[in-house]
Amino acid sequence: MRRAYPDAYHTGLMTEAYPLWRELERASGNPDLLHEVGLACFGPKDGPYVAGLAAALDAQGVPYSRPNVDHAMPGLRLGPDEGLVFVPEAGWVRADAALQATHGLALRAGAEFVPTEAEGLDRFDRIVVCAGPWVRRFWPDAPVRVTLQATAFVVSDLAPSPWIEDGPDLLYGFPAFGPGSKIGVHRAGAEIDPDDPRRDPPEWMLDAIRSFARRRFGLDDPSIVGANGCPYTMTVGEGFLFHRPDDRTVVVSACSGHGFKFGPWVGLKVAAMVDGARA
Repeated sequence: MRRAYPDAYHTGLMTEAYPLWRELERASGNPDLLHEVGLACFGPKDGPYVAGLAAALDAQGVPYSRPNVDHAMPGLRLGPDEGLVFVPEAGWVRADAALQATHGLALRAGAEFVPTEAEGLDRFDRIVVCAGPWVRRFWPDAPVRVTLQATAFVVSDLAPSPWIEDGPDLLYGFPAFGPGSKIGVHRAGAEIDPDDPRRDPPEWMLDAIRSFARRRFGLDDPSIVGANGCPYTMTVGEGFLFHRPDDRTVVVSACSGHGFKFGPWVGLKVAAMVDGARA
């Protein structure tokens, strides 16, 4: 979770979206959703996740610092032409609890949840379709790709806060919550059929994670104690899709982890559409 993006557009959207997480905590009575422990972004000093991020933060007046690497991420290895930006208004969200909180509030507001194969939808005033990787079942021409991405737990406690590496694979990671630090690959993998039950993480992504642990954490023989493959749903420009196939129905594709950060904001826009807004 982060206020910061390497472009002013998404950073600007977060001016409205970020506080909605605290509103979700208050409305649901669960103060344990957003853990604001900061975010470290590192890579080439003139790259988008250092120079570009700082420029976007300056434009929006979001506070950040350029701390000594030993202070921000002790043990992280950086080259002489690399830098690090630390953003305090960032951290991680308990995804399971956030979904439960949203689900509970929707029920209290009068929503009903039905399975995708349910019949009798004519009885509903409005229908909101949030089908994730299966969005094309309901909107066949939806401009999305569904790819298989890898995350893995590496035995290490060197990451005190979430981080992003500016590189070709856009690796990201979280502090150790159990078996080790969780590391993922954001660069899109091969396109998959979401109905295919196979979720074996791509080996090249696991190699990229091991390489990161060697380069950045100094681990000679990185030990992966758990790896998973998960489907990503993404548009070409990582935008959010809101579609009206008819006057009653809204189909939404906010797109994987990127969209999850904007979850309450996307919900606000969907609620406006449900209430009749056309924009």
